[in-house]
Amino acid sequence: MSESQLPVPDPQGSHPPQHQPQYPYQAQVPEAYQGQTPQPYQYPSPQPPTPPPVFYKNPSIAAVLSFLFMGLGQIYNGQIGKGIVFIVLYGISWLLCFVLIGFITTPILWILGMIYAYYSAHSVNREMYAQQMRQQQ
Repeated sequence: MSESQLPVPDPQGSHPPQHQPQYPYQAQVPEAYQGQTPQPYQYPSPQPPTPPPVFYKNPSIAAVLSFLFMGLGQIYNGQIGKGIVFIVLYGISWLLCFVLIGFITTPILWILGMIYAYYSAHSVNREMYAQQMRQQQ
């Protein structure tokens, strides 16, 4: 488009008439609200995010799981490697029953597994609690 073809603004500053729509329906305002201007919505102040819940390990459940199946209490406590080691040692101890020494090692290992599961649940809970306190500071 060349410069001579551009529209020239009106020097008087007149604008085309604006269309005012006519609505057949007008909202009826209750008398209690007549003359009042609507207030903007007040958003609540943002709250800091809450930390995820901490699920502590129950030492009794850990001991019962180790009673039922050797190493399961350690796995419940989140000590997967330790639980697998107990399972392997328990299997070896059962194999040693053929040499008669397994009759001594199997019950000892079974009882130690329950005791370690119980006390390691306490230590895992202490670590989780300390970590939670550090995050709150």
